[in-house]
Amino acid sequence: MSLSLSDGQNIQLKPADIRPISLLPFQFWALLITAGICFYIGLWIWIFRRGQIDARLLAVSGFCFMLGACCLAVYSNRELVIEPSQFLFIANINHLANTAFSFSALILLFYYPSKIANIPFALIGFIVLFVIWLNEVQQWLEIPIHTFYFLPYIAPWGWGSS
Repeated sequence: MSLSLSDGQNIQLKPADIRPISLLPFQFWALLITAGICFYIGLWIWIFRRGQIDARLLAVSGFCFMLGACCLAVYSNRELVIEPSQFLFIANINHLANTAFSFSALILLFYYPSKIANIPFALIGFIVLFVIWLNEVQQWLEIPIHTFYFLPYIAPWGWGSS
């Protein structure tokens, strides 16, 4: 791999064949530890209240946070050496997990502290989540506002507050 500097000079880089675990940065470990804590909190709540939708949503939220943080830990520390196809796959999984984490919190508002109506909010919410994520991956529709942030994060919270 070579890098071109602003003065026109090219520098050849050769990644090391082996990367010792001790060279992984603090950010990598912090993301993994945070991910594990969030997952175990969601799992712990679900274990004691398995039959309740709000506990299931917290468990899904914790799992999705863990998945998103683990993906981020991988690609946030390897920008220069990760294969583009691997980066795209991990980034897509990261965004699905982060969006599902956000949607789980939003859907939880419809069930906790008491259910708002006899509408399957969780089913509807996760179908909407999947369609939004599929639109992002397949790039079917681009809205004038930034699709990556607006559709999965901002628009649903506006819907949830109405």
